[in-house]
Amino acid sequence: MATVRERFEQILAELQGESLADAFADVIEDDIEYAGTAEDYFASMMRLPSPFLELYAALIFHSAVRMDGPADAVPRYDTAEFMAALETGLAMLHKKKLFSVIGRIRQYLRSADLSALLSQGPNVWLDRETGGISKVYWNESNGLMSGIGDYLLEHRDLVMKAADKLDTLNAQLE
Repeated sequence: MATVRERFEQILAELQGESLADAFADVIEDDIEYAGTAEDYFASMMRLPSPFLELYAALIFHSAVRMDGPADAVPRYDTAEFMAALETGLAMLHKKKLFSVIGRIRQYLRSADLSALLSQGPNVWLDRETGGISKVYWNESNGLMSGIGDYLLEHRDLVMKAADKLDTLNAQLE
């Protein structure tokens, strides 16, 4: 199997934008533990070197929102370590306002008078009770995936150093 570095050399040479972000996820997800517990999953993610951790946090969180909506995605990823990586990743992608929106969703979902998560349609209730925060999320997240691809291309040297670190970590874990 090709090294992480070799795989990144290939995708950086061939792809751009959203397709590069998707290929980035494919490479990184080989190092994520899906078969174990939630703790195993988060621990494997937190081992990723920077900027992979921060970019992957932005990508996987956004993918979860796209699949399940914010009322399901936020509680799944609402850990201090993950949220710190997400905040940094979104800042790297010039999406600080998006993290602010996520913070508002987190605050609402933690409130005592919460009815969204108790309902049959938590995302519908979340939108009703917050004045349409999902639409705000979608507006602020516009271009996020292509932004990940652009970041990878613009910071190639940093990406390749992270790929080398991940290859070294993988060799130590074998």
